[in-house]
Amino acid sequence: MAAKGAKSIGLDIGSHAIKVVEVKARGNGFQILNFGYCPIPPGAQENDQQISELIRGLFQKQRIKGKQVYLAASGPSVAIRRTTLPKMPAAELPEAIKWDARDEVLFPMEEASVDYFVTRETVDAGNPMLEMVTVIAEGQYIRRRIDLVKNAGLHLLGINAFPLALVEYGKTVSPEGGGEVTGYIDMGAVRTRVYFECDGDLLFFREIPTGGHNVTEALMEPFDLPSGARVVLDEMRAEEIKKEHGLPEEDAPGTTSEGIPLDELYDRLLPVLNKQAEELYRSVEYFKNLFKREDISRLTVSGGAGGLKGFYRFLSSMLELRIEQFNPLAQSSPPVAGVTEEETQILGPSLTAATGLGIGACGRINLLPEEFRPSIKKDLIRLARVAVVPLILSGLVLYSGGMRDQVKERQRSLQAVQQEMNQLTASLQQMQAPKQELAQLEVRKSDLSRKIGEMPLGSERGIDYSRLFDEMVRQLPENASLEHLILTPGSGGGSEDDEDSEKNLLLRIEGQVFGNEVQRLGSLERFIRNLEQSMLFSRVRVEETRELDGSVYSQEGLQFRLIGFPVERGREVPL
Repeated sequence: MAAKGAKSIGLDIGSHAIKVVEVKARGNGFQILNFGYCPIPPGAQENDQQISELIRGLFQKQRIKGKQVYLAASGPSVAIRRTTLPKMPAAELPEAIKWDARDEVLFPMEEASVDYFVTRETVDAGNPMLEMVTVIAEGQYIRRRIDLVKNAGLHLLGINAFPLALVEYGKTVSPEGGGEVTGYIDMGAVRTRVYFECDGDLLFFREIPTGGHNVTEALMEPFDLPSGARVVLDEMRAEEIKKEHGLPEEDAPGTTSEGIPLDELYDRLLPVLNKQAEELYRSVEYFKNLFKREDISRLTVSGGAGGLKGFYRFLSSMLELRIEQFNPLAQSSPPVAGVTEEETQILGPSLTAATGLGIGACGRINLLPEEFRPSIKKDLIRLARVAVVPLILSGLVLYSGGMRDQVKERQRSLQAVQQEMNQLTASLQQMQAPKQELAQLEVRKSDLSRKIGEMPLGSERGIDYSRLFDEMVRQLPENASLEHLILTPGSGGGSEDDEDSEKNLLLRIEGQVFGNEVQRLGSLERFIRNLEQSMLFSRVRVEETRELDGSVYSQEGLQFRLIGFPVERGREVPL
């Protein structure tokens, strides 16, 4: 979070508009020093040069002198996950996070930007674990955002995840007590984002593909007036009517300048807003059922569509929850000067994310790659290009005294290295005993292998158990474990080719597979298929499955028992 009294600039590049807010932290609140809003013309969303020019023009128009900004990342190129990983050095966590998310993230992971924050540390089976919120952003998406800001003549200090900017804003304007759940609803032009947070931990994330543009499109359908005339609004006029009238009261009197009755607007917009409210209601109920939480203390509404007149009232009645509207222009302390009440109502909610970016200042998540982050070292290198001679002269003056200090420091370092070498030598001597024990185990393994070869079932025409068990371990899914392997005589289970093999010996395979229903069944199906394709089994079938006892295991799982029909050496089943 930005230090009290510090000025920061948040820049929110949305799908239909660019928002910028210069904010200063003040006590338990904030003050908006300057702000700007610029719509993105239709067709310009993919024109990076035009977007950069719009950003540059917005800063010039609003006379924002600061050049260092914080940016938001959102959309399909950003994955936000809750995960638990074994505790490990911080340098190893980014790659571990990528590996853990490889099956869920759809974009390439090689160049992705990763950051995280730990919510708590736990212990699982004696092993320390980290519960964390991780954010992974596609590398190409991040570099495009960097170029947009750079080409606008600005300096990027950090890139935060969009929902965390909302959380920072919410904690500033209305801090909740410990253990309380807050829902965040951000309604943009083309999508609505829903987040739930408790004690700084993001619990749930969902994007609904509806937003303010759906309201605009509804108003662009033809209106048949009582006079018999037909009115068709273009997109610009539909936007103006949406901002001017919003959702009127039912049976509201009056008309638009085109003669469209306001109760007609109500009838036209009600189905669209009902659909959005139903999606939000489903999200709330799904969260309650998933996390077994009924203690949602409040819902907050922000975003451009969140400022639609009448929508806040309508949503409150539909969801039956305490709903707060985020509006930085109204909640700034002191209030922003020179802004009308209508501008505050229409523009204020759309500035929430940009304000939260400035307040949070990427305190917990920063997706900006290290190579692009400002640092004192980089500033010194740039300074050296214009101040080489003064620096050299200063260095010569200090050289003599510095050399004496370096000699003393190196003597201390040498003593520390010598002590470390002594400790390593002692550790090396202690390691000899495990090496000797390992050599004895190798001899024992060789002796057991020889004895297995002398057994009838280990003969040239017998079952290659060593290879069989190695293959089972190799094919075992990551979310599964084996409990028992039981070799018993059987009958009637093999194919004609392996009918005489060891009198139809059966291998009973018992174990567990963990995860949700799709993960469990998928992993078990792949395990069976891979064993059958290994040429070491003629067939593998499921004998029994049952749900794991929830009082014994800490996660969902399935107990399984398989029957495999091993194949003799030299009689492998062809693929």
